[in-house]
Amino acid sequence: MLKKLLVISLVVSGFGSLSLHAQTKEKKPALPKDIARFENEYPMDLFKVPAVKTRLRTLLGKSYNSFMEAIDTQEAMEKSDNLLVGKGCAKGLCTIYEAMIVIDLSSKTIHGGIVNTSAKTKYRSFSEAPNDKPALLENWANQLLKEEN
Repeated sequence: MLKKLLVISLVVSGFGSLSLHAQTKEKKPALPKDIARFENEYPMDLFKVPAVKTRLRTLLGKSYNSFMEAIDTQEAMEKSDNLLVGKGCAKGLCTIYEAMIVIDLSSKTIHGGIVNTSAKTKYRSFSEAPNDKPALLENWANQLLKEEN
């Protein structure tokens, strides 16, 4: 009987530590303090920064390659209020397959979106702060989707 209790105790404590570990949030690498310097640069220059690349890969998950494909032909990044904004389109598919990255300079959060008007899911958004997504991202996607019709 004592053996059974010991085994049950070990199993329960093992599961307990697993759940605690799963609830622990992984610390994101800090964005560079001078990230605003990427204004007038191309998004690919920003994506070479290890912290940005790591956080973008984590944020996008399986959609990372789609995002990179959709932002291949790029415009220089702009600063709008406290947001650093970069966008682009897949080669030869502007207005059909595009992506945007938005970095909130005050909260140091990354947001992104992919519009593919020829796909079943036409718009996918990604955000490190889902309750605080910039309206700029949604407006961009809505404008592209409106142009499609």
